[in-house]
Amino acid sequence: VRTIAATAADAFEVRDEVAGSGPHIARVHWLLADVPYELDLAGSHLRLKTLAGDFIVAWRALGSTATVARADHASRRGWWSPYYNQAAPALSLAIEVPWAERAEIITTLQPAA
Repeated sequence: VRTIAATAADAFEVRDEVAGSGPHIARVHWLLADVPYELDLAGSHLRLKTLAGDFIVAWRALGSTATVARADHASRRGWWSPYYNQAAPALSLAIEVPWAERAEIITTLQPAA
């Protein structure tokens, strides 16, 4: 189940919830603009350095791991297609959470303060 809510005039919170039985890994994937960035795994956020100012993608999930890929030639991560048969670099943020019965990943997207 995915819910999206505005938390401020220029911020959004996206809540992804999954439930079931048995061991699984939940994964949320964000495809973002190809701009300079800083990944802070301890702080659970990615800071995008855009021309309009810094933008933060932050997440909350128990036991989560996160990776960023850009134009990865060994996989399909970090690419977007502006036109048919065209590939351009992008930032791919993947957040993964192991779970057995229920998992929740909350992502907040907002300009930096």
